[in-house]
Amino acid sequence: YIPNVGNHDFTGLTKKEYFDIVCAGLTDVVWGDAENYRIYGYVDFAGSDYQGDYRVIVLDPCDYNDGQYSNPYYNAYVVFSQKQIDWLIATLEDAANKGLNVITTMHYSFGDNSLPYGDELAKPDAFFCQDAFMIPDIIKALQNKGTLSKDYADAVGANNISIDKDFSGVSPLKYVCHLFGHIHSKNAYQCQKTDGEKYDMLMLGELSLAQNGAALSKTYREVNTINNISFSALAIDSEEQAIYRIAYGAYKDYSDPTKNARVTKLKYRFENL
Repeated sequence: YIPNVGNHDFTGLTKKEYFDIVCAGLTDVVWGDAENYRIYGYVDFAGSDYQGDYRVIVLDPCDYNDGQYSNPYYNAYVVFSQKQIDWLIATLEDAANKGLNVITTMHYSFGDNSLPYGDELAKPDAFFCQDAFMIPDIIKALQNKGTLSKDYADAVGANNISIDKDFSGVSPLKYVCHLFGHIHSKNAYQCQKTDGEKYDMLMLGELSLAQNGAALSKTYREVNTINNISFSALAIDSEEQAIYRIAYGAYKDYSDPTKNARVTKLKYRFENL
């Protein structure tokens, strides 16, 4: 178990209160900034021969102090600190050099908010105070053993991020996917920009365990029932570089196996980038 903090989680709670309630007892998580009650960290675990070994990294999109949540970083604002980004880079480098398969996870996806909703487009439905492609840029540089020298200004505050890294001496990153929620969908997206630039990052969305989805309601519900609960389990084959998503709960129609199948197979490496 590893928590993902989202835009509704801090209502009525301080950072310390939330961390003490939800996170403090999780001994398997290596936290990045527990002393400041930030909810980013990672868990390593061993898989089978065909699955490989993994590092699951959870990011904290609400990386600001108490009192900043409503102004300027209000509901559905995403902001990172320099400390978290430095930690993320070091954590990804370490995972790459250890040959671990990497999954990132956060309440939000990455992508371009100007894109329309669609099954193959990443749309985070949140305002990123820094560039929404900052973390995809990091992952892309690591995947390609390249360099990243760029400043990412905070559009509404003082959390300006500066990155100047050469990844040529790091082993290539074995990146699997980014898991997210927030938009109440169960779609698979490729992270991309409106200008056509694509990232080798599979975005996997998950439905909320509730009836309503404000932004994108693509809940597959069983016809003429009140069953609204839906979730999925993932099986990852790192040799084939594929994810098998198995759906449970509310599902309505299996007549179109490309969209409504109980089990879907998703390749997590893209061609012709």
